[in-house]
Amino acid sequence: MNHLDDSHTVAQTLNTPSGDTLVAWARTAGYDPKGPRSLGVQIYGPDGSFKSWLKDSDIERALVLCGRYLIGGDNTMRVWDTAAGFKQVARKTFSTGVSGSLRELKCEGNVLTVTRSDVRLALPSLQHLR
Repeated sequence: MNHLDDSHTVAQTLNTPSGDTLVAWARTAGYDPKGPRSLGVQIYGPDGSFKSWLKDSDIERALVLCGRYLIGGDNTMRVWDTAAGFKQVARKTFSTGVSGSLRELKCEGNVLTVTRSDVRLALPSLQHLR
């Protein structure tokens, strides 16, 4: 599962319900994968073969898998549907007050909670819940 040279490292690995594996890459082994130089996500099939890069996944925060949805971003969050060919189904920009907390995401059912800001979002639309 290494399609990058030795100056890069796996920052995060997620296994989707469909059996695909998502591998997020960072620039160096000592680099915080939640920082601004993350390199995006590769998709591998259930047999371990490389399928593609996930478009627009060069985001500044770690990714969260919530059921069939993959969520990531900084002040602009994106949602990809892993069961629909990784199509991006939502994109929403939040205020800077929320964006500093997006490292702390909690998922329950189809509700995503930004824990530090106490913001609850419906998936996949990222609409606010009260």
